[in-house]
Amino acid sequence: MAVSTVAPAFVGDAADVLGRRALYLIVIAIYLAANIALANARSFAQLLGLRMLQSAGVAGTFSIAYGVIADISTPAERGSYVSALSIG
Repeated sequence: MAVSTVAPAFVGDAADVLGRRALYLIVIAIYLAANIALANARSFAQLLGLRMLQSAGVAGTFSIAYGVIADISTPAERGSYVSALSIG
């Protein structure tokens, strides 16, 4: 939970500098790699570290998605897009 609260702040700032598409691919790759490594975890320490990495990857996708929504929508219609993102 601690990682998922801190990661969006870093990913959101990095998305503004590096671009959303590239960073989105990076965080999805981190999430995928963490999932694959979790399947092979042999100790509790590995499990904990990989779950933290997994959390950092998936939490970053939400901050990028909110940035994309802010780019493509007007403030009046932004709420409906955010609700669709939250449901998904």
